[in-house]
Amino acid sequence: MEFQAEMKYVLDTIWLLISGALVMWMAAGFAMLEAGMVRTKNVTAILTKNIALYSVACIAFYLIGYNLMYGEGNAVFGSGFALLALLQMVTAYSQTSSSRWSSSLPQPRLSPVRSPSGYASGPS
Repeated sequence: MEFQAEMKYVLDTIWLLISGALVMWMAAGFAMLEAGMVRTKNVTAILTKNIALYSVACIAFYLIGYNLMYGEGNAVFGSGFALLALLQMVTAYSQTSSSRWSSSLPQPRLSPVRSPSGYASGPS
């Protein structure tokens, strides 16, 4: 029984990697198609748009899609969303170690630095 669960996870992961590679090639193909359909001065904007769109899609998959695929929930929703886990982690960190975080930041000087002659040093 344990072997079947491991094999299912391995095959799902391999399929995810193959599908992801195909989607990356597809995105590159659309970028070349769009770059060929616009004027030369607009190619940079089109390619930037394609990279931004692919980046947003990757982040959305990380935050939502992974748990829909591998979650232990029901058929509609996964067990939890990475965004909620990330928010809980940040909240827990900020509550437990705020004094350590603030002590590592540089502290502002409240008084001017005095030179040996007694006058404040700085640009003149």
